[in-house]
Amino acid sequence: MKTAVYLAIVLLLSISGAKSDPPILSRTEDVTLEKDQSFRIQCTSTDGPISWYNLPDASHSFEENTYTLDDGTFGNEMVLKEVTHASVGYYYCIKSKTFDSALIDEQPDLLNKLIEDEDASRIYIFVRDIDNLIVPISFPFINANSGEDTIVPCKPTTSDTPIELVNIKHEDSINIGKFDVHEGFVVTSRSNESEEWNLECRIKGQETGTTFHLNYLAPPTDQIHAPSIYSENDGHAEVGGRLELKCYIDYNSSLYLDLMWILPDSVSVNDRRITIGTSKIDKEAELEIGKSRAFIDLVINNVSKKDAGYYKCKVRDHGQNENHHTLLLTVLNQSENYVNLTLLSASNQTEYILDVGKNFQIAAEYKGYPRIQEENIVWMKNGKPLHDDGHYQIKKSNKGKRIVILAIDKVSFEDRGAYTLEVNNTIQKKSFNFVFKVRGKPEVHLEDLYVKEGEEAVIDCTVLGFPEPFVAWEYQQCDLDPFWPSCRRSMKNFNVTSSEKIDNDDPVMSVLRIKFIPEKPGYIKCLAQNKYGDDVGKAELLIGDIAERFVLEGYDDNHEIAIGDEVELKCSVLRYNTTSTLYWEIDGHPAESTEVRKTPYSYQSLLRIPSIEFKDSGVYKCYIDEDSDPKEVEIIPHPTRPLVWDAVSTGDKTSLDKKLADSLELNCQSSGLPRPSPKWYKDDVEIFDDDHFTLSKDNEVLSLKKFVRPEDDGQFKCVLTNRLESIEKSFRVNVIGMNKLKAGWIFLIIAIILGLLALIIYLAMKVKRKNMELKKAGLYKFAEGNIEQYNPALDLDEQAELLPYDETFEVPKESLKLGKQLGAGAFGVVVEAIAHRIVPGEEHTKVAVKMVKRTADNEVIMALVSELKIMIHMGKHLNVVNLLGAVTKKIAKREIMIIVEHCRFGNVQNILMKNRKYFVNQINPETDKIDPTIKDHRSSACEYEMNINGLRYVRPVFKTNNYSNDISASKSDNDPRSGTRAGRPNSRGYIHQSDLYNSNIDSCNTEQTIMTTIPEGEGSVLSNNSVQPAWRSNYKPDNTESIELTTSQLVQWAFQVARGMDYLASKKVLHGDLAARNILLCEDNVVKICDFGLARSMCKGDNYKKQGEARLPIKWLALESLESQVFSTYTDVWSFGIVLWEFFSLAKVPYPGMDVHPNFLNKLKDGYRMEKPTYANQDLYDIMLECWNVRPESRPLFHDLENKFGVLLGENDANHYMQLNEPYMLHNNEYFSKRDIDLNILRPPEMLAPKAPIYVNGNVIPQIIIDKGNNDNYLQMNANVTPEDEGIFSPTRKSDEMFNYPTLKNKAPEEIPMLQMRSNGFSDSEGEQSPDADSRSRGFHELNHSISSTDDNQDNDYLDSSSYLGMNGGTRDAFSNPSYHMLKTVNEK
Repeated sequence: MKTAVYLAIVLLLSISGAKSDPPILSRTEDVTLEKDQSFRIQCTSTDGPISWYNLPDASHSFEENTYTLDDGTFGNEMVLKEVTHASVGYYYCIKSKTFDSALIDEQPDLLNKLIEDEDASRIYIFVRDIDNLIVPISFPFINANSGEDTIVPCKPTTSDTPIELVNIKHEDSINIGKFDVHEGFVVTSRSNESEEWNLECRIKGQETGTTFHLNYLAPPTDQIHAPSIYSENDGHAEVGGRLELKCYIDYNSSLYLDLMWILPDSVSVNDRRITIGTSKIDKEAELEIGKSRAFIDLVINNVSKKDAGYYKCKVRDHGQNENHHTLLLTVLNQSENYVNLTLLSASNQTEYILDVGKNFQIAAEYKGYPRIQEENIVWMKNGKPLHDDGHYQIKKSNKGKRIVILAIDKVSFEDRGAYTLEVNNTIQKKSFNFVFKVRGKPEVHLEDLYVKEGEEAVIDCTVLGFPEPFVAWEYQQCDLDPFWPSCRRSMKNFNVTSSEKIDNDDPVMSVLRIKFIPEKPGYIKCLAQNKYGDDVGKAELLIGDIAERFVLEGYDDNHEIAIGDEVELKCSVLRYNTTSTLYWEIDGHPAESTEVRKTPYSYQSLLRIPSIEFKDSGVYKCYIDEDSDPKEVEIIPHPTRPLVWDAVSTGDKTSLDKKLADSLELNCQSSGLPRPSPKWYKDDVEIFDDDHFTLSKDNEVLSLKKFVRPEDDGQFKCVLTNRLESIEKSFRVNVIGMNKLKAGWIFLIIAIILGLLALIIYLAMKVKRKNMELKKAGLYKFAEGNIEQYNPALDLDEQAELLPYDETFEVPKESLKLGKQLGAGAFGVVVEAIAHRIVPGEEHTKVAVKMVKRTADNEVIMALVSELKIMIHMGKHLNVVNLLGAVTKKIAKREIMIIVEHCRFGNVQNILMKNRKYFVNQINPETDKIDPTIKDHRSSACEYEMNINGLRYVRPVFKTNNYSNDISASKSDNDPRSGTRAGRPNSRGYIHQSDLYNSNIDSCNTEQTIMTTIPEGEGSVLSNNSVQPAWRSNYKPDNTESIELTTSQLVQWAFQVARGMDYLASKKVLHGDLAARNILLCEDNVVKICDFGLARSMCKGDNYKKQGEARLPIKWLALESLESQVFSTYTDVWSFGIVLWEFFSLAKVPYPGMDVHPNFLNKLKDGYRMEKPTYANQDLYDIMLECWNVRPESRPLFHDLENKFGVLLGENDANHYMQLNEPYMLHNNEYFSKRDIDLNILRPPEMLAPKAPIYVNGNVIPQIIIDKGNNDNYLQMNANVTPEDEGIFSPTRKSDEMFNYPTLKNKAPEEIPMLQMRSNGFSDSEGEQSPDADSRSRGFHELNHSISSTDDNQDNDYLDSSSYLGMNGGTRDAFSNPSYHMLKTVNEK
């Protein structure tokens, strides 16, 4: 009878802390039961319901009885009935809220986690059964990872039963470790390889037991490869058809993995049409050793549209790594077909730029039905199929998407061309076309050349490179003595007779050809450079006096030799790297040479036979040395034969009738030996090959080059002569019809002569009329110039009209497509245009075109012509706006276009004004040095605003100040801004640094920090809003986006401007109007100087002298220019200092707070200079002060300024801009090497300048007037200078000697910031705000009218003067810019 034991212990649970207690068991120690005994155990918990669980291996079932106590405690009673040895194991009581039976079944290790987290409790139960002492296991196969501990569940049914685990193979590659009665034995593999072991679990002392199969797998990897899905129709099926999918994976045989299908949501696994197989091993797969292939099938019968979708095949290995492959199934109607081809690149572009030396690949996805076979996927280059050859790699991917890839290994220029990808499914076809352009440093190919002495060498240099490189040539002469090659230095200038570029449609390949007659042998070098680098091709140029390097002459295979003839064989070899000895053989026997010669270029050996006989027959060979191949000839003399006429073109006729304009050919070929020498005679006068007769076929055939003429009437005779005899034959040529045609010929000749005379007269009159128009416009000899009148004492810009025009710059007007207007002057405009093939290697180039209006006078046209010729003859430079071409064919009709580089960002003055609030001040306030690492915007005490990224930006606005303008305050009551304008000057018209700190003025609003207010949202802010002087470009920008500016960028600009000005000075060009408005910003932070040499061109015109109005940028001019009209490189340096001030004040108007009135010049002469701008440090300010030195010769030249800014900039940045300029220098070398004009004869512009005032302790000491003879070095802008004006004005002035400035009545809108207007409330203190703020509400004419109507009484504030800069009175010209001022009639006194 079965016994029942009931144990019941009820414990109350208490909750402490945030975490509840584990379930409480009525018994916690191991329990040993007898076979067939029943057992009850209680489990309680205060944390919700609980459940019992035992591992699936425990085959004994149990009952559960749940209950709840009065205090809310949850309980569960487990009842085991009639236990057996299979009931041995752990039993778990688990809180139901954490219990997931299916999850624990899959991951038993979670039980240990539940115990650790106090969400479960457990008890172990033994069962004493003498017949079964070992705990049974349902699945004795164990998979384990090599090198890891594995538990083999070899356990007894009672704790006191002795048990052991035995390795049946008795090998020691595994280690059986410690034993746990609850778990079993710990086993460790000593190998990292895959292996299988059979272990036996038995009671000690017994021979048999339970066998465990232990399979050690290779260590799991971090990942598993994705499987592949095979579909016969590439993921397609037809409605009603059958679909078979096979998912397979090749894997390491030591792995354990499983495959499964995941179907689309619209497809049910229970659908009877669908059959899903199980994972199987493909035993027929031919794989490498150690590899296996697993697969799983999926079959769908009677396919329908709802079966379309994504079918996923998932794989999982024993390391729980997963991967998958997805196939998109497309279901089509029957007989439906298509082809799709999609390029996997940005925007499906069809043109690609490839870089030399880099790898490149392009991919496309293709799909179609019926399936696109691999042989129907073709890549082509220039119409020819490409093959996978290593360089071109064609790859195809069939996993998931069908992708075809073309990969190019290490791109070269040879890879350029038109490519096509074509796919088809035998029904439809799709293709993509691409163009691959290759860019990189040039590759130069040059071949060795041999020419005979005195002949012209034609050398082709093939250059591969994009962008198109600049190419230059060098010639290195070498001598053969004392040895070859004894070379001299290479020459860049040599006697090239012609140079041309061979046209081709390949933008990457350039073929340049030069022709010249070399004086000596040597080497030709072809140098090519673009922005990616350079390359040099070198070829050997050999000169000789023989046909080729090694030659045997003296015998012609086409002509027989007669016995008795004299035969002379000459063997010649060039002397280059060759010994002087030549060897002869006759039929293999050595022979001595008759004579040996040495010429300047060859060694020659002669073998002479005075009278050849038949015994002299044989093979004659000439050797250079024993190892060289010989030159040979076989000589066989023949018996003599008498001369016999072979054929005559006239047959037996000896008289020929020919009409005028007929052709004529006479033939006197013969047979016989020795070979005769033919001679031709007409009327017994010997005929030679000339411009009428042609002798051919060894003089045997006589013909006419054109046609029969009257003088061809007469007797022709052919005489054949050899050393044995002579024969002759005569032909009578009768020219018929001469009498009838003589009158017609005479009439025709007279008509032709009269026609030619009429044409000459017409052309002469046309040329005379054109010359008169050119003379009237001052453009006579525009093209050829007048070099003879060059004056070395003058500068280039003063005699530019004497220079010739280079026709190579002429561009057809039709090649220009004019666009929007960029700017305008009173007589000219600048427009944007697209030019066709104006830049080598570019099909279309955006350019700027300067043109004159039809209303422009001759002075404006001459100024533009001067600019054109200056730009032609000064060459190119990175930092000047370079000439690209010109249109001058109708210059006599005042039609002229100058085509220059287009700078899309416009002038830097506008850029600085527009982007002030984006300026990053990189001057460290502690060190006063530029720190490029400073990246955010900062200021001292001024206002800030936050950008969207939280960075602080200077907010450059005008604050309300607590002081007013002392100048004419009584007349400013009507100005609503009176007393509130920042930066007003004091009564002296300017503010000193001391004024800023000895008062209550806010230093953020003084001249040190005043900036123009830029209205938010404006796309472009122009300081010169409408019209500039006639010669100004006034570029407006293409770019309207804001630009972040830094102090480092300003230094880069200054460095580049100094380089550009240094180049202009080296070419004898003075600028005369250097200012920020005449400096343009291009890509890559490159700045370019524009409008050079034009200020003086306009000012010196006679018309403007008569008008008395010179357009001069007063605040940018040097002291000596204002006082004495002296312009030099020194005055340009002064202007450069003003430009620096503009840069580092962010485009404020110079001398803020100062009007252009008589005190302006006086203050400059007294030593006043502008304060340090806000964003400059002391080093930069010191450079400015050096540029403003009163002694011109003490100012630094531009080369020195370039070096100063190069130090500030740093070696790397400085070298960067110098390297960018190297292609321009190469171009100049090539261009000027072909020019006949040597501009170096002109005097450099660094001439003497007026002496400066002498300062002693701050006081000015008067100077004596300089004698007239010392003024030779001054460049007068006006020749009409009185003797009184020729001296230098003393800076110490008496009241009646005050230098007079003009009264500026007629002020244009942009002049407002620099001029005072009391009745209308305008003052310079408003900076540049006025034109932008007020001109928007009123038009130009209204504004100009209101300015002109100012109270005339204000003229008393200005001194009426008439001798300023030597200008006379005249009418007002229309122009508009704050930087230029009309200089009106002045007082000669």
